[in-house]
Amino acid sequence: MVPMMAPEGETNLFADLGNMITDKLEEFINKIKPKDKRYAPFLPYADSITVAPNSLGVMKLQGPTRGRFWYVRKLRLSGVTPLGASSNSEYTFSGGANGAASSTITSGGVLQTISFQLNTDGTIANRVVQVAITEANNRVIYQVTSPFGQPASTTTEYSLAPGVQLSANGSPPSVTMPIPPNLVIPPGGHVVVTTQASDPGDTITNGTIFLQGNSRGDVFICPDDLRSAAAIGQCPITSWRDQITTIPGVNSYGVGELRVPSQECLYVAVSNGSLTAQSFVASCEAYEWPDVDENVEWVM
Repeated sequence: MVPMMAPEGETNLFADLGNMITDKLEEFINKIKPKDKRYAPFLPYADSITVAPNSLGVMKLQGPTRGRFWYVRKLRLSGVTPLGASSNSEYTFSGGANGAASSTITSGGVLQTISFQLNTDGTIANRVVQVAITEANNRVIYQVTSPFGQPASTTTEYSLAPGVQLSANGSPPSVTMPIPPNLVIPPGGHVVVTTQASDPGDTITNGTIFLQGNSRGDVFICPDDLRSAAAIGQCPITSWRDQITTIPGVNSYGVGELRVPSQECLYVAVSNGSLTAQSFVASCEAYEWPDVDENVEWVM
């Protein structure tokens, strides 16, 4: 018997249905077929720099090569030892006439203590010291006046700190004056010492202003080399990604939270509050992926 053939131009429904089922099964098998699993390369990088007081230092962590990208998992910032760098800042000041002196707080910060000595000449008596904290435009934030009239030809120590009483004790007296806790001096603010009923021979010496740590590490990702930047404001805000707010400090990231594209680099810019020239170290742990590979499942 001769099998019946579909007339020319007509569709065989059973053949089309079989082909459709075959195609769907192949797609399903491809979906459930295990991909080639590979461990993403683990890449530790580090850089270091010495930062001058109250300036900017930028460390470069080399980014991925062409056709690849990084997922950063940990980013660390410290001194050459874990506690080898201080986040605090210290300013010194003095005055050569009339018992007056001032210091500009370049990077700002939370005021902790102020101390200085007033040295009076032998011409008049009863100098009264006043200390003012001002903003950059000289608006007064806080001021306090000594309870002590310092006589001629003496040297008296003055100390200001949160929680102390307004007092003059001892012989020779030491003067203490209070400042509010958590008093923030904005960047560019001033500490100004003046002496009422002063004489040209009165001087201020050994002035020290101590501020709570405000050093930080700002994280940038971009193709440009930021190591020539002289201030944090010169780093592009569009490339800013994160901030390490304490030194030493460690930031951790999940997959995709801190991604470094191909041909770009990771920069850590340290600014604010170096007591003296200090050395900082930035290091990261990153996993590197190729941009596209449908047949590989990258794992960590």
